[in-house]
This record gives sequence, structure tokens and C-alpha cells, in this order.
Amino acid sequence: MRMGLIFSIEMLDFELHFDLLFSCCYNGFCVRTIYAFYTCLFSMTVFSKKPFTPKNEATRLKVLARCGILDTPAEPFFDDMILLASQILQAPIASLGFVDRERVWFKAERGLHIQEIPRAGSMCNAVIAQGEPLVVPDVTTDQYASEVFSKAYTSGIRFYVGVPVMTQAGHALGSLAVMDYQPRDPTADQMEALHVVGRQISAALESRGLEAEKTRVSAARKSLKGLSKKELRILQSLVDHLPDLIYIKDSRGRYVLNNVAHRRFLGVSRLEDVIGKTAANFFPKDLAKRYHRNDREVLSTGQPLLNRIEPIVDPTGEPREVSTSKIPLYSASGAIEGLLCIGRDICYCRETEETLQQERYQLHALMDNIPDNIYFKDRQGRFTRINNALARWFGLDDPSQALGKTDFDFFTEEHAREAYEDEQRIMATGKPIVAKEEKETWPDGHVTWVSTTKEPLRDREGNVIGSFGISRDITQLKEATLELAERDELNREEMSLARTIHRALMPVETPKVPGLEFGLLFVPSGDIGGDFIDFIRLPYPNRIGVTFADITGHGVGAALLSSMLKVLVDEVTHSGLSQSGCFKVLNRRLNKEYPPGSFASSFYAIFDTAGHTMTYVKASQEPVILLRPGEETQILRAGGPPLGLLGPDVFDEAEYEQHTVPLKPGDTVFFFTDGLVEHANGGGTKSVAQETLIAWLEEEVHRPPQELVDTIYERALAYVERPRPTDDVAALAVRVQY
Repeated sequence: MRMGLIFSIEMLDFELHFDLLFSCCYNGFCVRTIYAFYTCLFSMTVFSKKPFTPKNEATRLKVLARCGILDTPAEPFFDDMILLASQILQAPIASLGFVDRERVWFKAERGLHIQEIPRAGSMCNAVIAQGEPLVVPDVTTDQYASEVFSKAYTSGIRFYVGVPVMTQAGHALGSLAVMDYQPRDPTADQMEALHVVGRQISAALESRGLEAEKTRVSAARKSLKGLSKKELRILQSLVDHLPDLIYIKDSRGRYVLNNVAHRRFLGVSRLEDVIGKTAANFFPKDLAKRYHRNDREVLSTGQPLLNRIEPIVDPTGEPREVSTSKIPLYSASGAIEGLLCIGRDICYCRETEETLQQERYQLHALMDNIPDNIYFKDRQGRFTRINNALARWFGLDDPSQALGKTDFDFFTEEHAREAYEDEQRIMATGKPIVAKEEKETWPDGHVTWVSTTKEPLRDREGNVIGSFGISRDITQLKEATLELAERDELNREEMSLARTIHRALMPVETPKVPGLEFGLLFVPSGDIGGDFIDFIRLPYPNRIGVTFADITGHGVGAALLSSMLKVLVDEVTHSGLSQSGCFKVLNRRLNKEYPPGSFASSFYAIFDTAGHTMTYVKASQEPVILLRPGEETQILRAGGPPLGLLGPDVFDEAEYEQHTVPLKPGDTVFFFTDGLVEHANGGGTKSVAQETLIAWLEEEVHRPPQELVDTIYERALAYVERPRPTDDVAALAVRVQY
């Protein structure tokens, strides 16, 4: 016989008609027997292939009810699934929730400590509504998630990921969720692993439903009796709406009744085209003989044939397999006078079982091949299971060699005792230890470091029966961290010394010179800088020298070069040479002694309060600005190349020419390095234009020199929108007060 198609859960409610169908018989066939047997087999359903939408909510709830999962005791399989899910993301909270009409009921959970919550406003409901994974990296940044977790879940949860538990037919029954107390961003591999766990749960639910329905078949058959002709007509109307292949044969193998699905499969449209014919009229000869032998077996023994796998040829000519059930039909006198037959396509069921087996294999492969150490212990701290990674960590050939042993068999007393006390505390309080760094000391003296997470292990009733954990080798990372910490401490000490020396080289305060007032500013971009300011005491009571320099780079290297330049400046400026001569000597020395590519921009000025002049020599320093009341601002640009960049064999040192500028009372001379006007910003450079700087100086020149330099510095930072400079900043304002 040709059978196929898949049961649908969208059936009519047979129980509503049972009292009516109970009363009488028709044509000697016990139609009540037909009804009850089909009712039992019909409940062994496979889920509808329609995707979840709000209009199919009633169907989804029926599917959930037929799974028989709600309000059932804890089961090791589901507990293991959420344990694995939490270990995949190394998170302390996981749950498996099913969405009922008005509630979410948790079949298994760890760290959540909730049995059920209202459906409205739950994360589980959001997952099944969209039928896709839902990831909330940080609950506090998502308004909906924040409101949900503040009302229905354990406080403090910051991260949530949920994958729907889907049937093969596309019904989302619930969700597998993992949560953490800190924001997270799961990887693609972790999400794929969660999908695998979710599909494992779905396959187990469907397999569970099929097995439950098989048990109900035999129980229902015991109460079957004859039905009347009227009830047979009702049954015909009912079965015509069912997708399974349903048909009745008499004792000679002739069809006496079938449904629309069976006729469609046989390629006919009318009942008259089937009645009185046999399988030989529709199937190949070898198949027809096989079906006939099966029929005779049931007719002769009176024993039903249930779920026998038989080959068929579908309407397209493709060979398939069906699970065929045949039950004898009795007359009022108790004689067997026919067969009730129902066929179900088992390709889907086999695919489900194969998927289940494959995913079980994948889950075992995941645990046995994951590089982290996974273990389970009883209340006495004895190992009950470890994975391959931990076996290798212990130096064992097989994980079974660790069973019954404790940490005291592998580590020193120091570490084993600490681990034992941690686990006893976890079992006593129920509070996990998450990502604790542990120092493991081994009997041979070597030390390893791991990051470990431990949880209490509970039985189905929620009683703590041990502990389990996962640890990751962080020995290399820890050793590198300790080494870096030592280096950082040494660097801090050396930096502190360098900073002290550099500050000692810088002027602490401006000199007291009659007729002159100074404003000084020096801000390094880091802990130490390379810009340079110094005041030169000359052997003339009415003269004061000012040296201003900007060394290439910044930080420690620039500070060292700055210190070197300070020593050379002190040497040459007290040698009796002219300012021009000083710069020639400095250029030769720096060109010879500075590292290649290093140089200094510098400005050397001598203020003569008796002669009312400023004489200066300049080496590629930022221009000096002279502000004079009532006159146009002057920019002093004349000068030679940076010191040390080019030797005397390359350029004419006569370019370091002295220039003299007459000064008047009220004049303000403003010196600065490029760090004041040039700032790195967003991968580029944002600069204060020269005309902008001059405009600021003209607006603020009424201030005392110290206020002037401070104000210009603050305006520059505000202009480039930076809290600190990105290069060393030095500025000096000299106010003439003859």
C-alpha cells in the first residue's frame, strides 16, 4: 500500500464526538475501535511546518502542551544543556524557559533561582516573538531590556543572549538564555555553539513527544467497542480532513473506506474508484505481495502491527519509507473482519533522530576538545568527571584515571587546601566563584596560573550534591603581567628621577630685573618634556639673557637632549662670545654630538635695560611677537636653520646673524614654542593660525605678563578642543617698564 504525509497537530477534537460515536455499529466493523485507535496514533504528531506568527499562537500552545514539558520535575538532560550553555559563554546564569499562555516556566536554570515569571514583559517572550537570537550586550543601554530585568529577573544582570527553542515545524516554544553580571559581546563561535545546544533541546522535545504518544496507543485500544453506521459517516467526515493516509480493508484485502489523503496518494479522486480494489491495483507486484503478507499476519493472529517500517513509492515515483500501523477490526460477534491502517512518513522522524545523535556527538566533541579544563566533583571534592584538557593538565592518559581522586592527589597541600575550602564555601552558600585567578603549586615545585569559575552542582530536587568548574591556563599571561608590572615600576622610578632632574634644569621663577616684568609658562605633553627656557645672568648689571629652545620630539628622549643643550648653553653663553658666535658653536657641537636627525629650534635674546634694546639671534624658532601700544604688532622672523641639523660644511653660519630691536616702555615681547599653536586632533593636526594668536595677544595685552601667558594657553586649548597639549608648550612674556 502507498502511504505518506505527516501528522498535523491542527486536528479536530475527537473527544467532543466520543459520546455520539459510542452508541452503535455499521456493516460489522467496530467503528468505535477505528476512532479510539486513530485518536491514539494521531496524538503522535509531528509539528506543523507553518512559521510562528501571532495568528498561530493557538497552534503553538497546542504544540507546547503535547510536548508534556510544563510543570515536570527536573531532568538531568535539560540541566546538562544549560550547564553547557553557561560554560560556552563562561557566564554564571543560564535558563531554559517555555512560554505558556500567560507565564514563562523554567524547566532548568542555574544562577537565576526563578521557577516562573509572567509572560508579558519577559525576555523569553521577546525571543519567541522574533523567532531569532536576541543579544543585549549591555542591558542598561536598552530601554526594554532594562525595564524587564528591573521587574522580573535577578538584580544586577547586565548581559543577555537568548536563542529560540524551535520545532522542526517552526514553532518557537521557548528560549535557551545565558546571562552575566557584566556587559558581554559573544563571538560567532559562541553563538553557533548555543544554536547547537538549542537544536539538541528541540530534538529531545520532539523525540520525547513521539515516545509518549506510543505509550498511549495500547492503553486506548482496551476500551474500544463497536460504532454505528451513523458514527462511521461522522468518522469518514473527520478523517477526510486529516493529512495521514487512513484506510480500511476487509478480510480479503479489499478497500472499504479511505480518506482524501489516501485517494490523492493513489492518484484517484472518488471513493468509488477505490472501494473493492486491492493494493495490487495501485502498487508494484512485489510491494503488493509484501503488504498482503502483513495483512494476513494481523488477520490470523489478532495482534496489531504497530509502526512497522515499509517501503512505498510516492506519487512522483520516488521510493520512501513509512511507519505503518494495522489493527484488527472486530464484528459484534468478536470475529476479525478487517483492518484499520494508518501510514506516516518517517523520513522526518529519522532525520530528527540523526540530528539528535549528531548534535550529541558535537556536544561531547565540544567538551572533550575545548582547551579549557572542565571538571565535576562530589561533596568530598572527588572528581566524578573531567574532560580531556584537564586530563592532559594532570598528566593522565585518560580522563577516567582522575575519577575518585581529589586536588590533593595532584597539587601541593597549599593549593589543594585553598581549592577545597573554596568549593566547600560554594556548596554551603550556593554562591559561585567567577573568574578567580588561582596560583597552582605542583609537587615538583613548578607553578601555574589559571582563571577559574566554580558553581554548586545540584540534583533534580535542587539539593547541592557537589561542585563543577571550568578553568583556563593563564600562566604565560600572568608571568608576562608580573614582568610588565616590574618593568613599569622600574620605569616609574626612572621617570620620576628624570622628571626631578629636568625640573631642576628649568627656572623655578622669573628673575627680578629692574625695568622688566616676566610671565613664564612650561607644560610638558607627558610626564617630562623637551622644551627649554633659561635665564642667563650676564656680567653686566643692566643686561639679562633669555634662551628659548624646542627639541625635536617629546618625552624622555627630548628631555635628555634638552638637558644636554642646557649644559652647552651655559658653557657658550659665559664664554665671552657674541650671540652669533654662541649659535655657531652650538650648531657645530649639536651637529656632531646629537643623534642623526635630531636638532633644536632656539632663540637667544639679551635685554639691555640701559640701552633700551633687545638683541637676538634666532635658529628656526617660532617667530617672536612684539606688541607696542598704539602701533602695529611686529613679527620678528629673521634667523638661520635649526641648531645641529646642518654642519658648517653645508651652509654658511653667517646666517646666525644678530638683530637689535629698540624697546619702549609698555612694549611686550612674546616668545613661544610650536606646542602652543599645533595640536594633534582626530588623526590630524589642528592649528591656531598666526593671525588668530596675534588677535588674542592684542585683546589680552593689558593683562600682567603672567596672566597674559596663562590666558593665551587656555584660549589655545579651548580653540583646538583639547584638555591637554599634544606637544610640549613653553611661553614667555617680557613687559618693558623703563
